[in-house]
Amino acid sequence: MLTALHESLKRLLRQQGAINAEDVNIEFEIPNRAWVGTLTKPTINFFLHDLEENAALRKTNFEQIAPRGSPTSITKAPPRRLNLRYQVTVFSSEVRDQHELLWRTTALLMRHHELPAELLPTSLAQLNLPITARVSQPEDGPRAADLWNGLELPPRPALLYLLTVPMDLNLTLESPLVLTRTLTLQSAEGELPSLAGQSTTIGGTVRGPDGAAIPGISLWRENSAALGVVTDSDGRYVLSNVAEGTLTLRVARIGQSPVRYELIVPSSSYDLELSGD
Repeated sequence: MLTALHESLKRLLRQQGAINAEDVNIEFEIPNRAWVGTLTKPTINFFLHDLEENAALRKTNFEQIAPRGSPTSITKAPPRRLNLRYQVTVFSSEVRDQHELLWRTTALLMRHHELPAELLPTSLAQLNLPITARVSQPEDGPRAADLWNGLELPPRPALLYLLTVPMDLNLTLESPLVLTRTLTLQSAEGELPSLAGQSTTIGGTVRGPDGAAIPGISLWRENSAALGVVTDSDGRYVLSNVAEGTLTLRVARIGQSPVRYELIVPSSSYDLELSGD
């Protein structure tokens, strides 16, 4: 993944920074003395010196997916965010070329608060989360002088650059799809608890004749003062405090007459098909 991300940075500098590959190299190496000695032409180097999770952007709410026709639901962990810290340096035998390239690189990176989506590798683009970018401040990481001391090289001008990148943990849990949930309340009085109350919740999906889920459909119980519900963006609905037995629903599109449906509770499915008429 890091290699693909680095290729995106290269394309950014080549395409929008007009940095010619024949004249300037772009590398992602540890700039130690041995490596510097191998350089034969001006080189812009992104030294990845630190990687950590961005805890402030961490999300803990798992996404639940119910594939159509599947008896199971999938719970997926949300992506984490990682802070990648780079020391951006230019190596050249001419100090003037070094300063000019560093200035142009800094200006280009500061113009982009996000890496352009069209430059991202497919695996990152599919997460639909931006890769944010900024020129770091001294408090974001070690001082440049400390990095140079560790590399045993004389200090030179360098830019601290930070990318915040999503990481897909590929952590999923597959479990049976729960369509009916019953909550039973019992009294603790006496040696044997007695039944104090019971509440049943059901859930299903409203679909059209073509099988596509329909959002924004109103549902309410016939001859009941209970409030109705509206299907969400995935066509799903949830009804609480449902009694076991026959449940009669009224289902309607906006601006159309309601249609009557009967369901049996409990049941293996509470999906409804709404005609296109």
